[in-house]
Amino acid sequence: MPPTNKAEKVQEWIIPKGTKVLDGTVAAHEKWERSGEARQIFVPNPEILKEGKNAWYLKGTSYTK
Repeated sequence: MPPTNKAEKVQEWIIPKGTKVLDGTVAAHEKWERSGEARQIFVPNPEILKEGKNAWYLKGTSYTK
């Protein structure tokens, strides 16, 4: 993610069985010194997602200070 991304929380989502998704590897981004290689999933119709039970606030955010 770019340095300007203020992500503070990771949320679990449930993707209904049979949903078509794009699943792939994140590309490296030299400008932001990010190596890439992590998995990413794109859901074309996110309104079908159901919120899961688990959520994590990232260390050093306003929620964990």
